[in-house]
Formats: sequence, structure tokens, C-alpha cells
Amino acid sequence: MEHKAAQDAEREFAGTLWQEGGWVFAQPTGRPIDPRVDHDEWKSLLAEAQVRDARLHDARHTAATMLLVLKVPLPAIMEIMGWGDAAVAKRYVHVPTEVVSGITNQVGDFLWSDVPDKPTPPEPQPDAEAILAQVQRLLDPSKRSAGGESAEEPPALRAVT
Repeated sequence: MEHKAAQDAEREFAGTLWQEGGWVFAQPTGRPIDPRVDHDEWKSLLAEAQVRDARLHDARHTAATMLLVLKVPLPAIMEIMGWGDAAVAKRYVHVPTEVVSGITNQVGDFLWSDVPDKPTPPEPQPDAEAILAQVQRLLDPSKRSAGGESAEEPPALRAVT
């Protein structure tokens, strides 16, 4: 959308110099981009980004592969790239090792998700004396009045050992 708006502005600015050709990417006068200039700009971009030298066409392979890594469905990749035949996609889309590893992990999780984990050892149980002390604390809390003396309440229950 932004690209079209920018091109519309170029068309208006060029006025009578604009040559309509229906190009998506065009010079500021509407003429097609010069392939030599495009090639030189591509090479400059690679150098500036400090990435390996590659053909502009290689960018299509990279774009298609990145769409796969992003888990875009193949029909959508084909639509974006302008392909009508899955055989073309097979030539362009390269399946990285990371994608294959991710798939094998998903299959493994699916197949063995119901396998119980190793049993965890039971937590150590408190001994009888510790249990009785805890019960006693629950049954016989110290209650004091605001003056610091014992409140007049019936005697508390006692755990007997």
C-alpha cells in the first residue's frame, strides 16, 4: 500500500515525463528499472550488509525458505512467490536442518506424550513425634487477652502420646 502511494506521488511529480508501463517497480519516470543499475545496487547492498556475495535470484530461494521457517503453509508460500506449480516450490524452498529437527521433536512428543515420566520418589514423611507436635499446636493455641493474661476459656484439648 505504501509502495503504491509512493509511486503515485512519483507519477504526479513526473507529470508528462511519466511513461505508464504498469511496472510495480519503476524509475521515477515510470520506465522499467535498468537491470544493470539494479544489479549494482544489489551488490552494494550485500557488501554494506557484510553478507556473502550472491545473485539477486538467490534472494528468492532465501525468501521462500524463510517463509517455510516461519511456518507459512505451502499454498500461501506459492501465492506470495507467484508460483502455480508445487514443483517450482520444490526447487526454491530448502528445508533447513532446524526445521527437520523441530518436526522430529513434534512427532516424538505426539507419539510418546502419554508415557508417564519417571516416578518421583515420595517425599519423606514426618515422624510420629513431629505429627503429634503439629496436632498439639493446632488443638491448643495460646490465647492471651489484651492485658497479657490468659483469656478465660475452657481448657484446650491435648494430644496424648
